[in-house]
Amino acid sequence: MKEKIYYISEASIPSSSAYSIHVAKMCEAFAGLNFDVCLIVPNSQNKFKFYSKYYNIIFKYKLISIFKCKINLNFINRLLFSYKVLNFLKKQSLSPKIISRSIVTSLFLSLYKINNTLELHHEINGLTYFFFRLLKYFKFFNKIIFIFFHKNLINIINLPRENKFIVLDDGADVKKFKLLKKKNKKKNTVVYVGSFFKGKGLEIINKIAKNNKNFKFHLYGDVNTIYDLSIKKNKNLFFKGYVPYSKIPEVLSNYEIAIMPYKEKVFVRSKKLEVSKTMSPLKMFDYLSNRMVLIASDLRVYNHILINNFNSILIKPNNLMAWNRALIKINNQQFKKKLKKNAFQTALKYTWKNRAKKIINFSFNIN
Repeated sequence: MKEKIYYISEASIPSSSAYSIHVAKMCEAFAGLNFDVCLIVPNSQNKFKFYSKYYNIIFKYKLISIFKCKINLNFINRLLFSYKVLNFLKKQSLSPKIISRSIVTSLFLSLYKINNTLELHHEINGLTYFFFRLLKYFKFFNKIIFIFFHKNLINIINLPRENKFIVLDDGADVKKFKLLKKKNKKKNTVVYVGSFFKGKGLEIINKIAKNNKNFKFHLYGDVNTIYDLSIKKNKNLFFKGYVPYSKIPEVLSNYEIAIMPYKEKVFVRSKKLEVSKTMSPLKMFDYLSNRMVLIASDLRVYNHILINNFNSILIKPNNLMAWNRALIKINNQQFKKKLKKNAFQTALKYTWKNRAKKIINFSFNIN
């Protein structure tokens, strides 16, 4: 009989957010390691068949919706969700293995002395922050094992000394990219995949494009997230629109050069959330998995993964001349070949499967 893992998430299912993709792929990785996985979410009106196609999932798991209709996840509804999850888990096995991306639910379970693993990807804010601090003050964390998305969260969260934690970056879907190797790539074309929120570097791409008319720039993402519509007028920028994550390997297989021009401060869907010191970009692992020549901003947040002139070309965000020179530099075929080879070797270290194994070994002591 398979051991069961309950994975709790507040993500909208399915959606284009990196949060929901991360959850989907982690659940698949646990299922691929022969666990019986149940993903618990507030609501999902889609059947698993559609959900699995949306995220390109091979190893199946159960999808459990707590609410019958879609609700706004304010703090009160998060508490209600946590209460319902608690009642659901009480009806299951005596000692279930629980991994949570829901902070409130994890804290709520700890109040009832239920062991669980909480994964944190960013700073905590709002009423959730005060709830977290309150429980920390009264030492209710002894039932929680923590996973931090970045080492900078260690000081930001500042856990009591007795609490266990591990630091894990995002994951790479290497197998999906291995199946789609294409020889004929689009020449003199740079690709970007992701959102266009403030700090993602769309204005940098726009300036580079203006100075390099011999290059085309193909940008995949939701155009509704563009905050400066004047950028769309640039004639060698081509906005290709949003594509589901399941299609990303197929899209990237057509390109050789990728760009990741983050600025010093990076914002996501929640405009109050600035993630430049705690992010581990999913797109970075997709680019590496696809053996691409990656030109990226030189930021400390991922300098343990991206190494200049080894697996990528790193540029200071505001050094426009250096961005331009990078496009010339990649004409060297030997240099380009080295970057692509090392990019893939880097991706192999960060597969979803490896990530899931580390969590299992650390949280559940299963080798």
